[in-house]
Amino acid sequence: MTTKEYKLDNVIASTKLPPIEVRHRDLKRYGDSAFKSECPECNTGLLLVGRDATTFKLQKEDTCTYCSRKFIYTDIKEEVALEYISV
Repeated sequence: MTTKEYKLDNVIASTKLPPIEVRHRDLKRYGDSAFKSECPECNTGLLLVGRDATTFKLQKEDTCTYCSRKFIYTDIKEEVALEYISV
């Protein structure tokens, strides 16, 4: 089995597991970004904290860019949203 095949098998297995609950404030940041965090599961991929395209609310669900493990942020409130003030 090649490394690529091994990674694909792990990614497929990760998508079938229930999400891990984490607190965003406890994650190790990637570089100087306030939003990018290192994946606590594989320590290789990133968690990017997305926003809803229409409401700009922070999304509680996230997926690692490398291992595809799913996470739920327990410290992101549903009502948190970015509001633009027109000048």
